[in-house]
Amino acid sequence: MYPDIFTFNDMWFSPFAVMVVFAFIFCLIVGYFDVERSGFRQLGFDEWDMIPPILLIFTGAVGARLLHAFLNWELYMQFPEIFFFPRFANVSSFGAIAAGFLTVYLWCLWRKRNFLIMLDMFAFYSGIGYGIIRIGCFLTGCCYGKVTDLPWGVVMQAVDNQPRHPVQLYASLGVLIFFFIMRWVRRKSPYPGFLMLSILGSYGILRFTTEFFRAEPEFWLGLSKAQFVAIGLMIFAAVNIYWSYSLFLFKKRKGLLPAEGPYGGGFNWSSTPVKEKKPEKKITDGEDKKDKPPTEAKKKNQTKKKSKKKKK
Repeated sequence: MYPDIFTFNDMWFSPFAVMVVFAFIFCLIVGYFDVERSGFRQLGFDEWDMIPPILLIFTGAVGARLLHAFLNWELYMQFPEIFFFPRFANVSSFGAIAAGFLTVYLWCLWRKRNFLIMLDMFAFYSGIGYGIIRIGCFLTGCCYGKVTDLPWGVVMQAVDNQPRHPVQLYASLGVLIFFFIMRWVRRKSPYPGFLMLSILGSYGILRFTTEFFRAEPEFWLGLSKAQFVAIGLMIFAAVNIYWSYSLFLFKKRKGLLPAEGPYGGGFNWSSTPVKEKKPEKKITDGEDKKDKPPTEAKKKNQTKKKSKKKKK
């Protein structure tokens, strides 16, 4: 593996740090153009609402370090200086997610934006960023897997000379699979927050599964601490999806949803607008048929009757 790529002014940068920066830049650029095509401007969003992803570079790093310190407090009590170590190491992705939620929530309070719609905007590409960052973990040699005799086992030179599960690449492959699933979910998203909850639950499933191949100490019942957090994410996402979707169906039956616009009976996330069908005019039973304009055949009959009356 490659623990360091280059140095600059006595600072050394690992592949993990480089991939973190690349993931933020990539998701910010691609997400900006995607938001432009997805119809969010009609919801009142503008270019300034793309600032939270930039803020997440700093708030996410702080949250990731805080949670790692909470889960490994004995290490930080022994070496407190590593808390302020300015390197992308000793971090937790769950802490970055929590910091991301808090950052977006405070931004929405300040800008008076819909919190759930904003989460839907950023959640889709945050998953892609996670997959890119895991490639950086693989190149650095951190977050390594358990020893294996499978032919695709990889030797992590920073650990030992035994082949191990490339669990970082497992996570990146899982993100790629979920990416295509979430693309379909995004087109069918019925209400604000549904996409975010789906991605959050998918991440819980992915993290719970990959932890079985990761070299992490057991916490309880043969599971690691991260797996219990992943279970909490899955339960949280499942309960909220069930409750919010039930509420959505209730409002839809009662006719409380807007007939037009985003999230009006379903939000169209695709770049091509849906063609609206022209409403057909229906004649009610109480409508007087005499008020209808006469047809050509009736006009001819009326003229014939008038000519006969004149002859008489």
